[in-house]
Amino acid sequence: MHPEDNQRVGSISRSLVWRQVVIIVSTVCVFAVGFHYLLVRPALSELIEKHFQASSDAARDKLWCVFGYVEEALRVNRERMRVGGFDFGDYRQFNTRFAPLLRQNAWISSALYADDEGRELLLLERGNDAWTNRLSGLPGANGRSRYLDLQGTEVTREEWRDIGYDPRQRPWYAGALKLKNEREVHWTHPYAFFTTREPGITASLRWQAEDGHVRVLAIDVLLRDLSAITAEIGIDTNGKVAVMTDDGRLLAAPELQGTRTEDLHTALMQPVAVNGQPYLAASYAAWKRSGSPEDRILSYLVGEEKWLARFDGYKLNGTHLWITSMIPADKFSILHGGALSALGGLGLLVLAGGITMALSLSRRFSQPLEFLAAVSKRIGRLEFENGATVKTRWLEVNRLAAAQSQMRSLLKGATQRLEGTNEELEKRVAVRTQELEMANRELQSFSYSVSHDLRAPLRAINGYSTLLEEDWGDRLDEEARSHLARIRTASEKMGELIDGMLELAQLARKELDPVKVDLSEMAREVVEELRGASPDRQVRVDIEPDLTALADATLLRNVLSNLLGNAWKYSEKTPAPEIAFGKVQQQDEAAYFVRDNGAGFDMQYAGKLFQPFQRMHRDSEFAGTGLGLASARRIVERHGGRIWAEAEIGKGATFWFTLGSY
Repeated sequence: MHPEDNQRVGSISRSLVWRQVVIIVSTVCVFAVGFHYLLVRPALSELIEKHFQASSDAARDKLWCVFGYVEEALRVNRERMRVGGFDFGDYRQFNTRFAPLLRQNAWISSALYADDEGRELLLLERGNDAWTNRLSGLPGANGRSRYLDLQGTEVTREEWRDIGYDPRQRPWYAGALKLKNEREVHWTHPYAFFTTREPGITASLRWQAEDGHVRVLAIDVLLRDLSAITAEIGIDTNGKVAVMTDDGRLLAAPELQGTRTEDLHTALMQPVAVNGQPYLAASYAAWKRSGSPEDRILSYLVGEEKWLARFDGYKLNGTHLWITSMIPADKFSILHGGALSALGGLGLLVLAGGITMALSLSRRFSQPLEFLAAVSKRIGRLEFENGATVKTRWLEVNRLAAAQSQMRSLLKGATQRLEGTNEELEKRVAVRTQELEMANRELQSFSYSVSHDLRAPLRAINGYSTLLEEDWGDRLDEEARSHLARIRTASEKMGELIDGMLELAQLARKELDPVKVDLSEMAREVVEELRGASPDRQVRVDIEPDLTALADATLLRNVLSNLLGNAWKYSEKTPAPEIAFGKVQQQDEAAYFVRDNGAGFDMQYAGKLFQPFQRMHRDSEFAGTGLGLASARRIVERHGGRIWAEAEIGKGATFWFTLGSY
């Protein structure tokens, strides 16, 4: 130990004395506050827990009165419709069956009936015995929907609307098809209803009719009526109860008094952080910070006021809701008190004896510890020679000395084994490195060999088919000439595939040469090449100026050529094609994008988009090899970035990529 260490660190004797004093004082303090923390605080916690549990149970019971009733109504009416049959065109029969259900339950806004042929019948209550029927998928309707407004049972207005509606694309229909059996009921995530745009959730179930077609029956539940339920529940007089989603959207408001219907519609389905109720936003933020616990009471601040909250999960088949109970903490005032003065006197009596005992113990205890500390330093320097043993009156010190001796022996053996293991590992690494280098050379040789061996027969096929067409073309009929053309097209396609495969294989071997690249200028060059190849096309192209990046210029041009080329190709059937290239700052990284308004694709197949030979469209629609996006992905990943896509069928696609630390 250095001299300055002696100045900073006290001796063990003084340390023991002061620790004895601390123990005595601490004991007095523990007794003084023990009553509070062992009796008063647990009782208070139990009281708070009971209040929150009662609130949660009341909310569960009331919500189940709604959700359970809806599920049972679906099952009962499904059995009636299964037995009695039903005609999609007979809206009056449907209204007769479901209008009483909607009249009796304000929180049910509509009933829907659909099948796997795209037919659907909707009954929507508009209040004051006013109703709307929508009939979709009718024969001869050419995709239009028939709308009927009724007052009671009399039709007051009828019109046909082309709304592009297909019930099979709605979440309640898709959810019903995923059910394991016909007894189950599926609940959607909260969403805005297609017809009224009001926020709500939909329950649905399915069955298979005698004709083999699948039928789906659904009921819409309005969120604004769930708010009436939560507004009636509270924790004492100042408590609040709300229902939220996992991502913090409000489904049932905690209070309705003085709230306009328009304001309630605005607040529902919105994040609680923007709904104007700070205690809701603060409770959700505290819940997220705590890791989204269930059935645990959380403490948080609303301004300078302390609040308590608990989140209880409410699971429906297909979605998960959270019952949120909140109350100001001052409702439960914590009682303070103690007997510190009485315990203080006892502590002073014990203090003098404790100091005397500590001084005596410290002198006997410090000497063997200092010796063991010196031996430990030698072990730390990997000096494993045998040290002298320590024998004292203290069992613990003797055990420490024995453990130190055992540790010295174990470390000595482990060090010797580690040295041998390191030598063996170095040999294995050298062998593996040599094998990997040989494998890479064989892979490169194989790639060039495959290229040569595949191109030779392709050139022969192409050459002989050309000679046959030139020398014998006038003697062949139209069908034979068509077959020759297909042969030449197929051979050219195979050539393109070979080029793509070689390019994809070479990307993994090419050394990166990062330089500052003008992405805007590079994109303009690619677009000019595309315009030169298709001079008749009129495409609007927007390129954000002054975009630069540190990357390999050759490889990055390959990425832009593939992405802009795809945007150019897949927008060729669009009446007014538009392509955009730009950048968006996402947190701590820049994301570049190429957007078009072309054919788009179905996002459920997006996982296969960047795999070799995977295409979203047939060759008859858009030509291609299926290797361009795979190459782009490999280049982006070599730069430490990532690439992904967003699209919608018929509305275009947006391809994003980042370049990592480049």
